[in-house]
Amino acid sequence: MKSLTLAKHFLRTAVYYKVDFLATLGIPVFFLIYNMRGNLFHHVSAYPQLMMILSWTGYMVVTNALLGSGPAIIVLREEQFMKMFRFISGSQFTIIYAKFLAQLFILLLSVLILDLLCSVLFFLPFFYLIVVSLVMVIVCYIPVYLLFLIIGTFKIRQETALPLINILVLVFVYLTNMGSDQSSNGLLTMFLTAVNPIQYSEQTGSFLLSLTRPGHLEGSSPLLFILGTALIYLLIGLYALKNIKCLPIFRS
Repeated sequence: MKSLTLAKHFLRTAVYYKVDFLATLGIPVFFLIYNMRGNLFHHVSAYPQLMMILSWTGYMVVTNALLGSGPAIIVLREEQFMKMFRFISGSQFTIIYAKFLAQLFILLLSVLILDLLCSVLFFLPFFYLIVVSLVMVIVCYIPVYLLFLIIGTFKIRQETALPLINILVLVFVYLTNMGSDQSSNGLLTMFLTAVNPIQYSEQTGSFLLSLTRPGHLEGSSPLLFILGTALIYLLIGLYALKNIKCLPIFRS
């Protein structure tokens, strides 16, 4: 019950700071429409478009997790909200869980809007797209969110959190483009999938898509490698959960 109350508070805060929606939803919508502008209101082969949408869905998973996990914990910690919320809820895990629920709700709503818009603009099967996208989000979001909790253990000032998010997003996007250019190199693709959460999410989406389109299975990473990457992310997250501090490190 305390988690749901805190989650509602975090949701209201997220709605107030609308710039986050520009980063997580506005950018994917703009680039999808721009990159696929030649296919607007045309019936064409759906697979390449579905893969591009799932790739940007992976971007949304990562940016949403970054904004709501480790860097957000740093801000709450240094502004002493973490200590106050812990006093109210009785546990810092309740705070993190509430933040997770709020961010997951925002992500699911954003994915629903993106899929609906793409289905209308590019004549794609909406229910098929939304099912694949939602399964991808549910499978990927927990490991990626837990992975970025490790940032919450860093002894850095809250002013450093936003620049760190921007740098990480740029690095991940660059690595994703590198992976696309080197898609024929299996070992490099696996390595980039392990170190790049966007590509991990993209490869997971590709695998899910291939389950209903067996002819395209060769384009995705092996299932065991995807599961192994998720396990590494989960282990990093569990370590972070045990080492996140509630008291501010840099006192004014």
